[in-house]
Amino acid sequence: WGLSLLKKMEKNIPATWVITARDEKEIEFFVQQLPEDTVFAVRSSALSEDGTEHSFAGQYQSFLNVRGHDALMKSISACFASAHSVTVESYKREFHFENGNGMNVIVQEMIQPVVSGVLFTADPVAGRRDRMVLSVTPGLGEELMSGHTGGENVTFYKHAPELPACRYITGEKLRELVDGALDIENSYGRPADLEWALDGKGGLWWLQLRPVTSLDEVHLNEFDEKPRYAQPVYTRANIGEMMPGPVTPLTLSTFGRAIEQATQRLYVGSGAQKKLTDDFIYIHSFYNHLFMDVQALYEVPRHVWLSRKENVDYSVIGEVVEGIEVERKTALPVAMVNFINMMRFVNRGPEMSKRLRKLHAGFKLDCPEDIEDCYERIDQNIPVLDKAYLLHYVTSSQSGSLFATILNILSKGKKPGREHQEKVAAMFTDIPEVESADVIRSIDELAGMLSLIPGVENDFVRVPSKKAAEYLKTEAPEAVREFWGRFMDRHGHRCVREAEFRETEWAIDPAPVIEGLKAKTRELLSGRELRERSEGGGRQSIPLEGVGWIGRMVIKRVLPKARASVARREQSKAHAIGIQYQFKKAYRHLAELLVKAGYLDDQDQIFFLLHKEIGEMIRKGDKTYFKQKAEKRRKLYPELQALIFPDVIRGVPVPVEARDANGDGKLKGIPVSRGVVEGKVRIVRNLAGAGKVKKGEIMVVQYTDVGWTPFYGIIAGLITEIGSPLSHGAVVAREYGLPAIVSVKGALTMLEDGQLIRLDAIRGKVEILEEVLS
Repeated sequence: WGLSLLKKMEKNIPATWVITARDEKEIEFFVQQLPEDTVFAVRSSALSEDGTEHSFAGQYQSFLNVRGHDALMKSISACFASAHSVTVESYKREFHFENGNGMNVIVQEMIQPVVSGVLFTADPVAGRRDRMVLSVTPGLGEELMSGHTGGENVTFYKHAPELPACRYITGEKLRELVDGALDIENSYGRPADLEWALDGKGGLWWLQLRPVTSLDEVHLNEFDEKPRYAQPVYTRANIGEMMPGPVTPLTLSTFGRAIEQATQRLYVGSGAQKKLTDDFIYIHSFYNHLFMDVQALYEVPRHVWLSRKENVDYSVIGEVVEGIEVERKTALPVAMVNFINMMRFVNRGPEMSKRLRKLHAGFKLDCPEDIEDCYERIDQNIPVLDKAYLLHYVTSSQSGSLFATILNILSKGKKPGREHQEKVAAMFTDIPEVESADVIRSIDELAGMLSLIPGVENDFVRVPSKKAAEYLKTEAPEAVREFWGRFMDRHGHRCVREAEFRETEWAIDPAPVIEGLKAKTRELLSGRELRERSEGGGRQSIPLEGVGWIGRMVIKRVLPKARASVARREQSKAHAIGIQYQFKKAYRHLAELLVKAGYLDDQDQIFFLLHKEIGEMIRKGDKTYFKQKAEKRRKLYPELQALIFPDVIRGVPVPVEARDANGDGKLKGIPVSRGVVEGKVRIVRNLAGAGKVKKGEIMVVQYTDVGWTPFYGIIAGLITEIGSPLSHGAVVAREYGLPAIVSVKGALTMLEDGQLIRLDAIRGKVEILEEVLS
């Protein structure tokens, strides 16, 4: 069966015959037709031998190097007889195969291999579908299969750009073997257990194909997408800042879908995509982490006049992706029409921002107490979430488009360098009315009010966060209570990783805000001044040295719109998150009902089911299968949280253990908020780590979102691995006068807590001054 599939796939297999007859004369007639001096292998071929749940592999007898008609007849007879051996009968009873398994016998020309072995396209022991397990031995693989020798065993990521070293196979042949196995797996539609051999002439032979048995349907790559392009390129930039870390299945099927639909509508409107589809084209999940398909994003320069590949690179990634040529595929007249349509979309940013504000103000999602009605209410309103992110995306697209325009002018149409990005960053300093910056302004003002209250150090500063929050709500003077209430009304729906449904917002857990507020208040009580910060409206002089008069004129005309679009982008994101917050509360209410009815063990399990799975569970009244599936996914989630990916990946994304993306051991990045500061490193990988940040430390993170904002008043500087001059961390750092460098590859790997460093946010360099004393 496996060999017949390999033959249909046009893979190289030895000459093979299948004997189904039991009549000795028929078998003898067949054997007499074979060459007397050819060497054969005689094996079993049972109908149930290669099932997805159980395998009879190794239960029957096999005979190798069989030469001559008499020896061949004896081997075939013995192979048939082994179907009734004690071990086979015991195996059949154990796994309920009492009705037989229809064993046949195959006769195969023997390959005289130099090297042979087994290749699993999934790790059968660890249950990892992203890894291959290769076992290799010199000569025949029978000793390996029988367990008499261990050979050489290698486990590696199946999509890794570089394969491991193997002492028995050259790199070229190993690549041929792995690529062939991946092709077989793709055609087979499931992980494969493959026997193979290399002959003396270097020919690769496939000897057997079976499914890898006992793999759970829940695994790390359960929601992975298949690349749509022959040479895929993926990035975590942009989407990694909006949704850092892994998403839960519920978030993938709602927020992830909304972002995908918003992008599709943008591309359909600009002529870069023909029609909407339910497929995920631009946003792909690997290991539950969201990536943008860069090749798909290049459909704009392929179909829109004046749009360049570099525009996409800088607006999404912050740097040029080298080695990829993107040519226009659309006729010039059509491309020009597409350009006009795209500009219409981009220039609708102010209008879309107003529409989103109105949608946010009027949208409320209250769920009834009936389970089916509650789910139906959520399901019917999903289009509202899609619309919210479409409006946000159109609003955001203007800032990215205008940013790319200014960057192209500064670089005179050539490849922009870091110095050009630094100039652009300077142009976007002190933007008024940035929504997330209001968090800092409010904490500053509230800290000032608290510092004037007698006894506040004991009542607020020195108490745990929970008690301090209670003080702000019930015990503080009325003016403080009212200010705190207004703050939570405006910002309470926000948090770290705020687009993830499972994350707890400040309204429920205000600890991050409280800790930032306590630190500010403590500084004021100690008599030290807070860092001076512009309240917006002013900016540095525009750095236009070397720019021609036409370029100057365009920049001066475009820049005010670009600056205003950044503020709108931050505001529109707050509104989109506010609408998603209504869904978050509705799902929590649904989870309460599901727990009471016995569908879930606890409310947290709902986040580990897709939106459609929740509906299916309710319709079927299933109180076992989906609950178990959710629990299995939840147990895998910490493993997903620990994975790290490069910003740009060629091929299928594969996690990396550690990174020095610069490749030279030096830390450098894009300075986005000028200044030079020295301080101790504080590595922050999650919210718990942020709670340990101390005054004057330099925070080092993979990304920043609004959830980190309360800590900006404590730290002396900021370093991020992901980011661009228009990323959230850059915008807020500039508003607060906080020296910051973004896109510092390898920062989390090369720095460690307690190191004394100099952050030079003028030249974009990080220098280690003093190592941590062990």
